[in-house]
Amino acid sequence: MTCAHCPPAVEKAIRAVKGVLAASVNLATQTAKVDYDPAQAKVAEILRAIRSIGYAAGTATMRIPIKNIHCTSCVIRVELALKMTPGVIAARASLAPNAVDIEYQPERTDFQELRRSIESSGYKVAEPKVKPSDETQDPAEATNEQEYRSLMWRFWLAAVISLPVMAFSYPNLIPGLRDWMPMGSDTRRVVWTLLGVLSLPVLLWSGSQFFVGMWDALKHRAANMHTLISIG
Repeated sequence: MTCAHCPPAVEKAIRAVKGVLAASVNLATQTAKVDYDPAQAKVAEILRAIRSIGYAAGTATMRIPIKNIHCTSCVIRVELALKMTPGVIAARASLAPNAVDIEYQPERTDFQELRRSIESSGYKVAEPKVKPSDETQDPAEATNEQEYRSLMWRFWLAAVISLPVMAFSYPNLIPGLRDWMPMGSDTRRVVWTLLGVLSLPVLLWSGSQFFVGMWDALKHRAANMHTLISIG
């Protein structure tokens, strides 16, 4: 691209591809940013559209949000699985946005193949549920917000249940409870049984992500931070 007339021409060609939602071409950086639906449009089709009007296009980049990557081990496993995928030139996963940035050759691989590589490492591609009013929101940002809200709900449930559980677990340290729940009494046994039942939602819901993460890793004959936490 050499003049101000080039970007509009390229944008028009890209938008003509079915499944493309928006396209923005930058003359200074010689790049095109395309928002598209992977289920309807393929990057190879977008590149063919660019080349059909006389412009050259090389590799493409894609950011894919991923569920449940929480440690360096997760990052390494995702990057390694993608780098072993034919057509992938570079892959860089990040814990901050819970996403991976991939540079690849569209002629050799596509979104579905990249997705299979990620899932083969024991992780899942996030499917953000963006509200109609938030259609312009970045998918990775939407996924992070959903996960944050879910984690906060889990945290508050665990906090509300855990505080009384901790208090009644050590009655000898709290005046009043020591006399009401003396050592070896039926009252203490009944209360501790109820505390065990009360703790189940914390274990099975608030902490479910750790067990799910451990199971996903075990299915691929690997271990991660979820494995350590679940065993503990």
